[in-house]
Amino acid sequence: MTSSSESVRRASAAAGAIAIVCSLGALAQEASRIAPGALPPAERPFGTLHEQAALQQQWLKKRLDTVLPPLMRKHGIDLWVVPMREYNEDPVFTSIVAPETFAARRRTIYVFFDKCAASGAPPSAACVERIALGGTSQGGLFDARTSAKAIANPVNGRQAELWGDEQWLLLKEVVEQRKPKAIGIDRSTVFAFSDGLSSGELQGMTEALGPSWSAKFRDAERLPLDVIASRLPEEEAFFEKMTALVWQMTQTMFSDKVIVPGTTRTSDVVWWWRQRTNDQGLGTWFQPSISVQRKGATAKDLGDDPVIQPGDVLHCDVGITVARLNTDTQHLAYVLRKKPVRAAPATRSSRRSSRA
Repeated sequence: MTSSSESVRRASAAAGAIAIVCSLGALAQEASRIAPGALPPAERPFGTLHEQAALQQQWLKKRLDTVLPPLMRKHGIDLWVVPMREYNEDPVFTSIVAPETFAARRRTIYVFFDKCAASGAPPSAACVERIALGGTSQGGLFDARTSAKAIANPVNGRQAELWGDEQWLLLKEVVEQRKPKAIGIDRSTVFAFSDGLSSGELQGMTEALGPSWSAKFRDAERLPLDVIASRLPEEEAFFEKMTALVWQMTQTMFSDKVIVPGTTRTSDVVWWWRQRTNDQGLGTWFQPSISVQRKGATAKDLGDDPVIQPGDVLHCDVGITVARLNTDTQHLAYVLRKKPVRAAPATRSSRRSSRA
């Protein structure tokens, strides 16, 4: 004998299992709408994630050593402060942190100081101090400061985490020791990528530094934008390989290796792209899209997920992400009709004339 509650539980479990089986069956049916063998075994054209991360770290160090110093000098900012809180990161964040870092640590304040600016010495890696008030050293690229507070029962000499008001007090100490002429902050009414300083962090920093240092605040404007946009020659060469792979994938996607005219829907092609991207150890930064243009058919006629037919013109908007680099590609394709269409007589004669 079983209780009524046990019977209900078993019935619910059975219903859930049926729903899962039905869902998997529906997905299998959708998968059958693309060509057989459209998804080959997984590959890694750019190596493992670990190998990609090692490459990113090399690029990061070189950018901070060779790109950042001249940019700070170019924009007349001798001290650049980039404070942010966890899950509300500044747009420049991914351009200045290691590949293992996905978010700020509670609050993280990155400070860059050009100690050669006053003397006019040429900008170099040795000129720019990189300090992290909170968070890690990003693989040894920043001087990561810790709390001066004692920690109860320290393990292996571990110090207390730098957090809260102590971060602002330490920032003031860093600023007062260096006496900058201009303090760059990421605030802009022009460039979205240069407007990463939140109002709360601005208020906290202003109150901590006081009026004399706050008077030296200067909108960094193009500095963070240029840091984000700058690419090393090695990154550009790598990006060309990414673009070549996208073209190759697009040619495969827009072929009978994937599309079965009269059967395959646009959503099937979209998810082919997503799956193929994932299988190659790649990411994407937006949902790909496939659209159809058909003679005599309106968008309403076609609907949201039309079946691809001979004679259709296809348009794709696709991209991949590797090592924090993103591609964005749009291509067109024409789905051949079953029988070749002969050119009109006038067209054929004009072709003969053009060859004469």
